[in-house]
Amino acid sequence: MSTQLHKRFPREFVEGILEAFNDQRIGEERAREMLGIRRAQLYKLRTVAEAQELLQEEVLFYKEKRRHEETEEGPARALEGRCRSGKRVSPPTPQAESGPGLLVAL
Repeated sequence: MSTQLHKRFPREFVEGILEAFNDQRIGEERAREMLGIRRAQLYKLRTVAEAQELLQEEVLFYKEKRRHEETEEGPARALEGRCRSGKRVSPPTPQAESGPGLLVAL
C-alpha cells in the first residue's frame, strides 16, 4: 500500500501494534500484516517509536523536574513568573546594522 500509515489507521492502533510487537506479544509477520508494511518499515517505526518515548521523557525532565541551581525553580514555573511580572520571555532580537557595504541575505 502506498497510502501513509497515519491516513490508514488511528495513531492509537499503530502505537498498540508497535507496543505489542516490542513486548513480543505478537510476531513480526503479524505486525507487518496488520499494518500493511514491509519488514524494514516495521523496524524503522519501532526505532522511531522508541526514540519518541525517550525524547518525551527528556522533555518532561527539562520542563518539570530540572531545577535552577540558584532559584530552585523549574522552567515552567519560571516562565509563568516572567509572564505574570511582564518581563521579557525571550531574548531581544538583534537589530541588523545598516550602513554602506553591509549586505543582508534573506
